[in-house]
Amino acid sequence: MTPSVSPARTAVLGNQDLLTLIFSDFILDPIIHESFDYQLVSTDRARRQLLHLATTCKTFKEPALDCLWNCLPSLLPIMKLLPNLQVKEKGRGYDTYYFHGPIPRGSEFFKYASRSQPPNSMAVVSKAPLFSGQCLPLVAQQSRSLKHLYIESGDTIPPSVLDSIALLEGLERLDIRMPKCTGILPEALAELGKALKKLTSLTLDLHFPTHQVHAVSPHFDEDVAHLELFPSLSNVNVIARCGEQVCQCTPSFLLSRVNSLKLILSRTVDDPDYFLPIVDACRQHQPSGLRRLEIGDDGRTSSGCNLAAISPFLKHLPITELELTLRGRIECNGKGLRPLIDAAFSGCLASDQETAPNTLRSISIEWDKSNFIVGPDSLLYTAAHGVGLERLSVGVDIDGVEDFLDGVGDAIFQPTTLRYLAIGNRSSFGVKTYVDAARFLDLLFPQLVAITPFRGDSGKTLYWNNQCWLNFVEYFRQIYQMERISSAR
Repeated sequence: MTPSVSPARTAVLGNQDLLTLIFSDFILDPIIHESFDYQLVSTDRARRQLLHLATTCKTFKEPALDCLWNCLPSLLPIMKLLPNLQVKEKGRGYDTYYFHGPIPRGSEFFKYASRSQPPNSMAVVSKAPLFSGQCLPLVAQQSRSLKHLYIESGDTIPPSVLDSIALLEGLERLDIRMPKCTGILPEALAELGKALKKLTSLTLDLHFPTHQVHAVSPHFDEDVAHLELFPSLSNVNVIARCGEQVCQCTPSFLLSRVNSLKLILSRTVDDPDYFLPIVDACRQHQPSGLRRLEIGDDGRTSSGCNLAAISPFLKHLPITELELTLRGRIECNGKGLRPLIDAAFSGCLASDQETAPNTLRSISIEWDKSNFIVGPDSLLYTAAHGVGLERLSVGVDIDGVEDFLDGVGDAIFQPTTLRYLAIGNRSSFGVKTYVDAARFLDLLFPQLVAITPFRGDSGKTLYWNNQCWLNFVEYFRQIYQMERISSAR
């Protein structure tokens, strides 16, 4: 006996337009999700899901393919449908494609090219010399509706790449990471600023031969002072690469709007005045928009840094978030976090005529690579003087914590503000030490929401399985916290 099929089911499965509309919900809406990295991951997941739908049954095939061709990551899938396409120069980290001959009207290329639309977002990680000379100009001419563009290259690329980007007048987000493209002049950035009037977010990893704007174009600031460049720009992220001298490749018209600064070191910084040129340049543009500071290395060298060199950023600029991801030694001269706390919070600068902006809310120091570990005394100092700090991620040694328990009440003379603490440690201790550490942390940070294991730069939870002592500390801390709250009622 043949099972009956409901009329509603037949109406839905027989309506190709309705199925296409349903399947289009798998495609990410860039208006809702503004994170460019999130868009790349989610769009890739959506394409895989649409592929599975297209291979489920004949009814789903065409609607799913229509949606799939509408969320292309690049133009390459369509180009691969060209007849007589040949791949040459393979095995050099990239493939070079050549096409010769006519395109028959009945070819798969015409069939699917008519379904596709130029992608709103495009990521290009290029090592190919043909990229800047042919591919990017073609994309710029044919994809004027492109809104988000990410370009990364570890090779030398001609400065003309900016000329092609300037044709994409509808761009809203632009991320350029080409550290070896040192032939670009500041004037080219100004021309880009004239063309991209809708751009709201800009990330730059571009550099001049001498790492100084004025050495390349001495009168550049005066020449562009009257121009309206990037009129819609609200978010600027700059990557500065520092070697023997500090990198100063950001023009003044952009420096005044920088929100996030990432310093990549190729050497260890011991000089406390090393970063002063950048700090002074930012201070000239008040109010400064710089809020996030990250310092890491170039991946080839284990660069370190003296915390005294970072202090001027915290002392003179409204930094709210500091992150250190260095693999080399982080020097604090035996003072733990004190150099950062003293610089960031005005209560510790009684001998200084200038007061710190008191804006720092988050400190994260990659402890496992740099072996930067603080003791109970440094946490006590942070609680007493870092009022305003809300998040702290650092390596902690709890050995001897029982010696500090009795002095907590006398040291903390104002309410602490820390709410989230992420810690890491390789050592193991007895149960009494864990209990003492839990009580110590509850007394130090009564507003603490949670203690979590330190997260590495890969985003995965590290050190948790090998450090189950954190389970004990957090468990007992919560007990102490509940008892304290109950007794206060």
